[in-house]
Amino acid sequence: MRRSGQFDVVVVGAGFAGLSAARELVTRGHDVAVLEASDRVGGRTDTHRDGDRLIELGGQWTGPGQDRVLALAAELGVGTFQTPHSGVDLSVVGGVVTDASQDSSMAGVADIVERLDGLAAALPPAEPWLGPDADQYDMVTMHDWLISEISDDGVRSSVRQMVEGLMTTPAEQMSLLTVLHSACTSGSLSAALGIEGGAQELRLVGGMHQMAVRLADELGARVRLDHPVVHIDQESNPGRVVIHTSTTHVEASHVVVAVPPSGCNGITFAPVLPPGHAQLPTAMPMGSVIKIQVIFDRPFWREAGWSGLVTDDGGPFSFMIDNSQPHSEEGVLATFLSARQATDFGDAALGVGAQQRRRALVLDHVSHVFGPDVPQPIAYVDRDWVSVPWISGGYSGVMRPGRWMTHGPALREPVGRIHWGSSESAQMWTGYVEGAIESGRRAALEID
Repeated sequence: MRRSGQFDVVVVGAGFAGLSAARELVTRGHDVAVLEASDRVGGRTDTHRDGDRLIELGGQWTGPGQDRVLALAAELGVGTFQTPHSGVDLSVVGGVVTDASQDSSMAGVADIVERLDGLAAALPPAEPWLGPDADQYDMVTMHDWLISEISDDGVRSSVRQMVEGLMTTPAEQMSLLTVLHSACTSGSLSAALGIEGGAQELRLVGGMHQMAVRLADELGARVRLDHPVVHIDQESNPGRVVIHTSTTHVEASHVVVAVPPSGCNGITFAPVLPPGHAQLPTAMPMGSVIKIQVIFDRPFWREAGWSGLVTDDGGPFSFMIDNSQPHSEEGVLATFLSARQATDFGDAALGVGAQQRRRALVLDHVSHVFGPDVPQPIAYVDRDWVSVPWISGGYSGVMRPGRWMTHGPALREPVGRIHWGSSESAQMWTGYVEGAIESGRRAALEID
């Protein structure tokens, strides 16, 4: 096996966590290499381009409180714009389309969100397992909590759709503590779900993914694509770490593993990791999500006074939003298949022709919501993130019920010369690009 170099630090992964860690380390004078398994940078962000058309396939929104993303955008000369949201929001309740302001279940949903935010406010965001009653919250699935705490079927269905859409995981497979942790690290559940004043308030001119590309361009040849790491060895050379890919190996004083816990499934470690760390990939697997975007020659919904924001208590599309670009005449509607819906309608389940079947499904939904005179789309783009090599899901890893107490501390705790950075390990805004940037910088600062 060919040996290709010695470095102060090797960073595994070129998403926002890895690129941020590498940038911080280079600024502090370290000799760094970044090993990325795939053929591109950006992790769970990506962009589809077709001529002048730009469609963001992954993470794209930011908002108040996400100071690192906004500061990085300003530093890189990337502008922001408000997410389009002018007009009447719509709700689909029991299959019936209505003005969201007339949806009688909305008050009940708001009450439940307020209750969850109240519980979340008592948790320490960085260490939710230390919060009051955290062990009890972690043993209760969100499914069971919804049944025991919400008597109204419509409200229960809407809240289930809301939390499964946010966490991209079935309610049976996440605990109440997991939802509360997401709420407190976002400031509140209301902020995580909101547009104005919330996590979806702003978008970046040219897209979020371009910032990863610009960071990689700054790092230059330090970033090595198509270098999947398969083994990290702290045993064979005392005081050093040997990082093996399928074709070569490098040595470093430290390594930053900047991939989600599930990304360590294909990596072996010597010596073996402590149980809390070794079991994290199964304790915190990725959620499942398909992001779908339908492009029209114009944003036709605005002509009728609609905002393009649609919620549906029955699915499979629980949430739709106007995702048009500010200087384009085209109109774009974005929606998602999440959790069980992403599994049922994913590439693996549908096989050949999966995109065509999802296209037909979403066009039926759009026609049902906006009426039979909806114009024919001029383009359709989707991305099943479960099918993306080296990522295999989204938006982020989701801790399974009963695992926070034993596995939560392992998210950030170094193991010898191995340091951990991913959005899942962030102290705030876990699951967001903001959290990824914070985690990468934190991991870099652990290294002398």
